[in-house]
Amino acid sequence: MASRSTTSSLPASSPPPPSSDGADAVDARYKRLYEGKLREDEERAGKRSRNNPTTQNLGRGINRVVDLFQDVEDIVRLADEHASRVDEGIVSSDEESADEDEEETEEERAARMERLQERRVRKRAPESIKILSRIIPKFQDKLDNAESEELSKWFKELQNGAGRARSDDTHRLMSCVAEWVNSSLTPAQLIRSSDRENRGLQHDVCGMLLSPVDLDWDDATTRTNIRNFAEGYELSATARALYANYKGDPTNLEKGFLKSGLLVKTYKCIFTSPSSANSFELSQDDNTSPAPQQNSNQKKRSSRKHVAALLHMDHAVSSRSIAYAAIQLLFALSSAHNWTISHQGLNFAQTYSYIVHFFEGAREGDLETKKTADDLLKWWNNQIFPDHRASAVTSGASRSFDALAKQRAARRRKNQQS
Repeated sequence: MASRSTTSSLPASSPPPPSSDGADAVDARYKRLYEGKLREDEERAGKRSRNNPTTQNLGRGINRVVDLFQDVEDIVRLADEHASRVDEGIVSSDEESADEDEEETEEERAARMERLQERRVRKRAPESIKILSRIIPKFQDKLDNAESEELSKWFKELQNGAGRARSDDTHRLMSCVAEWVNSSLTPAQLIRSSDRENRGLQHDVCGMLLSPVDLDWDDATTRTNIRNFAEGYELSATARALYANYKGDPTNLEKGFLKSGLLVKTYKCIFTSPSSANSFELSQDDNTSPAPQQNSNQKKRSSRKHVAALLHMDHAVSSRSIAYAAIQLLFALSSAHNWTISHQGLNFAQTYSYIVHFFEGAREGDLETKKTADDLLKWWNNQIFPDHRASAVTSGASRSFDALAKQRAARRRKNQQS
């Protein structure tokens, strides 16, 4: 009987040949190769699918890290307007008319502040384009080369994705915030996690957290005036929910601002995972840097990427992501049933702009204000990514390889010379 050759021109996609002549080991090897090839093909197909997300999925980060209240199409328009004004030399400081004028009427002041707000939104549009280019592949190329009709449809799909992501976060936080407030502040009337009926100003604890730091919520008269939307008792961006220990200094609004433990938990829930939020213990002093509680029996961490990784945030908190989390927290405390720009006198859009401006709006040369914003971002990075040492680990491993390679090369040279 002729012996069977162990060589074959077996195509990569073909099944193994039938067993014969007792060549079981050879057949088993072909089978392993064949099945391994199938697995590789499946993995490659899965990677291609993950690496080519839908337009809506590409848009999921827009509200979270770009702009919560401006659509993509508006952002592009505002950026173009800003560039044109720069070219024409008519761009003015967004702070040039921010100071009070004792002789202006209330209507004049409102109109001035509206113009100021418009300038601030326009001024931050170029940075929005940069962020969009980072989180959406070939974004600028699409802007420069696509026809207007195609762009309009593309913008709409991106915005749909942004809205769905925001809605997902809002729905999740409705129950999470209720649980956190109930466990940490133990209100007499517990917040129901399944609906928004017993929230807002009529709820004693939610009302306290929504009230501005310059108004004494504990005073019965003040509390009544806030609930009745009396003039001079309006809600504002200085809500207690955003301050360390839910207290602030009306004479120093920067102190403790955006250092609320409740806000940190909200941010973690959105950007790193609900489980990381639950492991973060609310501190008695939010000005410190409480580390998340580590569970020695914790199950193996999921390999699934969290939102911050998907948005290429590079383990760094951004001002706009903080502003997004802040608005989501305030909305979760409110009794608003549907997403809205304002509710019970609290303007969410203006509050969002106030927070972004807090970080990005320092006047040129105002080093102290810039340092305050930079220090606050450092504090946030310590809260959200306290254990991030990936760059250090990578650098350490690289140094080891480099040192070993250099020593071996030196030894080879030495041996060659001897």
